[in-house]
Amino acid sequence: MSGYQSLHDLIADHTGQDLDTNQIEGLANAIITEWLPTELKAVNDAAEQARKQLAKPAPTSNSTS
Repeated sequence: MSGYQSLHDLIADHTGQDLDTNQIEGLANAIITEWLPTELKAVNDAAEQARKQLAKPAPTSNSTS
């Protein structure tokens, strides 16, 4: 969050005067407790799948010429 001291500041900057402090805090809490863990799990799952793919041995050619 470059340039922001908190998630609250980032939300306030991007929503302007559309939200009051309580709404901003609620949105920040929802991001932290609901959205972020889901996104983190998706990233971790993708990383695990990539590790599994990289761990598989390369296919070998059994053809004779």
